[in-house]
Amino acid sequence: AQRLVLQGIQFTPEYNTYQTVAEVKEARPAAPPQALAVGGYKAIVYIFLNGGMDSWNMLPPYPGGCPAENDIYAEYAGIRRGVALNDTDMLELSGITGHHTKCTSFGLHKELSILKDWFDAGDASFIANSGLLSKLVDKSNYRSETAVQLFDHNGMTIQSNRLDLGKDAPGSGVLGRISEAIKDSHAVNIYSVSGNQPATNGRPGVDISPLTLSSERMKRFNPTDYPSNPQASMEMEDLIASLNTASGTHSSLMGETWSQIALGAMGQHDQLFSALDGAEPTTEFPDNELGNKLKSIATVMKQTHNGIIRDNRQIFVADMDGFDTHSFLISSLEEKFTIINDALTAFEEELKRLGLWSSTTIVQLSEFARTLDPNGGETGDGTGQGSDHAWGGVNFIAGGPVKGGQILGEYPNDFSSKSPITLDRGRLIPTTPHDSMWNAVAKWFGVDESEMDAVLPQRSNFPPSDIYDVATLYVTS
Repeated sequence: AQRLVLQGIQFTPEYNTYQTVAEVKEARPAAPPQALAVGGYKAIVYIFLNGGMDSWNMLPPYPGGCPAENDIYAEYAGIRRGVALNDTDMLELSGITGHHTKCTSFGLHKELSILKDWFDAGDASFIANSGLLSKLVDKSNYRSETAVQLFDHNGMTIQSNRLDLGKDAPGSGVLGRISEAIKDSHAVNIYSVSGNQPATNGRPGVDISPLTLSSERMKRFNPTDYPSNPQASMEMEDLIASLNTASGTHSSLMGETWSQIALGAMGQHDQLFSALDGAEPTTEFPDNELGNKLKSIATVMKQTHNGIIRDNRQIFVADMDGFDTHSFLISSLEEKFTIINDALTAFEEELKRLGLWSSTTIVQLSEFARTLDPNGGETGDGTGQGSDHAWGGVNFIAGGPVKGGQILGEYPNDFSSKSPITLDRGRLIPTTPHDSMWNAVAKWFGVDESEMDAVLPQRSNFPPSDIYDVATLYVTS
């Protein structure tokens, strides 16, 4: 009985947490140099717009672009009223088919001229009325069949990045699962210039730990010393290493795990610092929120191109704030879209200079779109009108390998309250899940079909015809 009790104690978390560390006073081996990648290079650049971007003013119907019997611009202008765009506020995208309407032209916000350039050149496409779904729903069951707090920033941001409402892989994100699926066949890393992001988290024990970058120049780990104190003047890295030497057979499991993670992270930081120290893109980037983040991403890609960083698969995450436009929608979007446009213009220039544009996919998402019906504005009298939290919207995918010039998904052919997908105040039920796009992106990136159900655990909930294959989103030869 005593032996059974002792064995039981050894398996308690308290025992394994507080057990004594048995040091052997030998330095832990340094982090091994990154293995040389084999195979062609590909990158995913994921841009998340925080706050719920009003994407129906990113890609609205175009005046005169639809036949009289299906004039969705007139419906759009009627319901949007004071926040509707007119033709002077838009760039025209013409000659478009396959988008669920009879329209041949759509509008694009005038401050997003880079997206028109890409669209016309075949390097960008839009996905209409897409959103977070666990299955296709309608007005009768959308609340009971969608396992998330709808129209809520926190819940929909997290779940839009996880795409796992059934919790098949709890806590993991779609980008984390993509990286896990290819880590045995490719040298893959995830880089975030926006701190910890739910999309990058992997499954415990098999994940690729994301590397966090700053939008400013990367700094060496704790470079300060203290000459007046000999003990404290030791390089902090040496001090930490001396406190985390190799441990013996009977040492604390938790202590050993801590030491491995801490020193492993420091080793990764040193390697990345050395690779990026003094490096700069050739292109001048705008000094704004997204411009600085894309500059950091471009620097990593440049050093990868130069052979200093040895990844052949890279995932980058950048976010941008300020899209919760409950007021002053028109002026806010003009300002934010100008920032996006200038940053993407510089980013494309740098990637083309490096020869990496043809290997890069840019994916843009937001947690939800916004109500078509505007609110009363900041003062309630219509001044500075905005829009409120909704659901289905529009996102774009771009890059050299993308099959551009398309509006995929189902652009609504009826914005009225009679539509089977229109809820109160012009909130639209999505008809295309985000899983559709990610299915094609993951496969293009190198994920085998046998791994796809683990990467996208919800995709089997949708009709196969709704899930995009590589040939739908990418140019294939």
